[in-house]
Amino acid sequence: DSTKYVRGGMMRSLIAAVLVLSSGFCLAEDFPKDTNEIKSLTAEQAAELVANFKGDWLDLSGLESIEKKTAKQLAKFRGKPLELFGLTSISKSVAHELSLFSGETLNLCGLTVLDQGTAKELVSFKGKNLTFCSLATIKKDVARELVKFNGAFMDLEGLTSIDHASIRILNSNKAISLPEMYR
Repeated sequence: DSTKYVRGGMMRSLIAAVLVLSSGFCLAEDFPKDTNEIKSLTAEQAAELVANFKGDWLDLSGLESIEKKTAKQLAKFRGKPLELFGLTSISKSVAHELSLFSGETLNLCGLTVLDQGTAKELVSFKGKNLTFCSLATIKKDVARELVKFNGAFMDLEGLTSIDHASIRILNSNKAISLPEMYR
């Protein structure tokens, strides 16, 4: 009877595994009509979304976190803006993948934290606009990276506390928009 017990346990494990795996798959028609309501995406779901998305404005502001493989798929989006307002921080590897997005605007307005390595990756974005409107403060090493941006516009309008050296660095790039008090 111990064989029956082992087989029964294996069968339950197999059923549980199938249920877990099947819940990870999502068809395009299963996505909310408003993409900003999407709360999480696997790399596979992101690839499907990008492949089937109709429109040139992809708003994924509901995402609160993102993995490197998912970012890589999202960077394949061929529209103009990619909006990721819900992300408050991202890793250097995610930043690298997102910087490969070939659209016009990469909107990371939700970021509240930006370190030097992540900033270095993001400024390699070849589009026109890069937005970080929720950053309240940045350090001098981050300012040194951000000033290297070659696009048309970088939004840093959310800064509320920044040292004078960083202000001087940022003001040397005319594409960077700072709050009035720091211009």
